[in-house]
Amino acid sequence: MLKVLYVTGQSTLHYVLQCLLFTTWLSCRSGDRGIISVLRHRGWRYLLLALVDIEANYLLVTAHQFTTLTSIQVTPHSVFVL
Repeated sequence: MLKVLYVTGQSTLHYVLQCLLFTTWLSCRSGDRGIISVLRHRGWRYLLLALVDIEANYLLVTAHQFTTLTSIQVTPHSVFVL
């Protein structure tokens, strides 16, 4: 039996929708504010941020495998009590 883990796949729809939105938006712009110019000048920054975001999402979902649902729900609220 093939066991597949969808760790980063949980946010795939979110990433695809963002890509469609911003690619369309930048494609409609012209001149120095268009998609080619933006990718040429700042593309490496966006790639680096995307890699950091995917890695953080992977670590968060993986960390949730080692805890209970109750502790996940209680942890954010316990910060405000202190």
